[in-house]
Amino acid sequence: MRRSRCQINVEDVGKIFSKNSATGTMEVEVLRDVNMYVWPGEMVCLLGPSGCGKTTLINILAGFEKTTRGKIFLDGSEVSGPGPDRGVVFQEDALFPWFNAWQNIAYGLRQKRVPRKEIERRVKMFIDMIGLQGFSHYFPDQLSGGMKQRVALARVLAISPTILLMDEPFAALDYQTRKSMHELLLDLWQNLQQTILFVTHDVEEALLLAGRIYIMSARPGTILQEIPIPFPWPRTQDILTETEFVSYKKSIFNLLKAQCVASHAL
Repeated sequence: MRRSRCQINVEDVGKIFSKNSATGTMEVEVLRDVNMYVWPGEMVCLLGPSGCGKTTLINILAGFEKTTRGKIFLDGSEVSGPGPDRGVVFQEDALFPWFNAWQNIAYGLRQKRVPRKEIERRVKMFIDMIGLQGFSHYFPDQLSGGMKQRVALARVLAISPTILLMDEPFAALDYQTRKSMHELLLDLWQNLQQTILFVTHDVEEALLLAGRIYIMSARPGTILQEIPIPFPWPRTQDILTETEFVSYKKSIFNLLKAQCVASHAL
C-alpha cells in the first residue's frame, strides 16, 4: 500500500472555512478532494494561482489546521497536530528580533534541551552551511532579507525534522537573491537528503527545484496534474535557458494562466 511507503500521503482532503457576516454564516470551500504523495528524500513543488489553497494545505500538513474531510498521513501515521517531525519555513522569516543569528538558530535546540556542546556544534555547522560565517552575532535588523531567510532555514534544519514544509519562502526577495537561495537550498537538500514540500506560484522556481510538480486549480483547490521533471541532478542556473526547460515553463504557465482566467484573477 502506497501509504506505508510514502513520507507524505494526502487522501481526499477538503477544507471549508466558515465566516460570519451581517447576513449570517458563509462557507468558503478552499480545498476539494486533494490527493498527493511525497517519497522520502524527495523535493516536490506545489504550484498554483494565488488563493488556491496552497498555504492552507501546508498548514494542515504542519498540524496548524484540521481537515474538513479526508486524511493526511506522515510515515504511515495520521496527522493530528504539530510535531517535531515537521519543520516549517514561512515567507516571512519570523526571527526573534531580540536574538542574534546564532541565538535564533539555537532556539529550537534549547527548547529540546539539547546539551550545550551539541548546540554549539550544530549551530556552527549550519552557520557554515548557509554561508553566514562572520555574521553569527548580527541581529535580524542588521541582516539583509536573504541573510534572514538563511537564518530562518538553518533554525528549522538544526532541529533535524524529517520533513521540511516551505511556504513561498523566497517570494519577498529580489531576483538575484532568490537565485542564490535556490542554489543554497539545492545544496542543502542534496547534502542532508531532506524530504521537502515547497509551495510556490513561480513556474521557473518550481522547475529548478522539484523532482515532481503538483499543479493546483483555482479555488476550491484540487490537484489538476502531476508533472515529473526530467532534468538531471545536480541542477544549476544554466538550466534556465535550455530549450526543454523553456518548453516546460511555457506549458505550465499556460495551464496556470487558464486557472487564473477561470477564477477571474486576471
